[in-house]
Amino acid sequence: PPSSDRPAALTGHVAYLAVELGYRAQRRFEAAMSDLGLRATHFDFLAALEEFGPQPQTQIAAAVRLDPARIVGMTDLLGERGLVERTV
Repeated sequence: PPSSDRPAALTGHVAYLAVELGYRAQRRFEAAMSDLGLRATHFDFLAALEEFGPQPQTQIAAAVRLDPARIVGMTDLLGERGLVERTV
């Protein structure tokens, strides 16, 4: 008997399985971040700062492939939580 509720034509393809694995990993990662009151994009932001050091928000946005307008709000939120600090 089949072990999946998905068609074998899908589950037999490596690409489909890779996408499914990525989807499941993303959900688990987002759940773990949620427990901390953060989102996956916040982790991306903090990881960029950790690796590249202080830099303009536009460069952070480019590094994590986010709209620069979102970085402003993220910086505010993470700053309120004491996770980042704005410098001039």
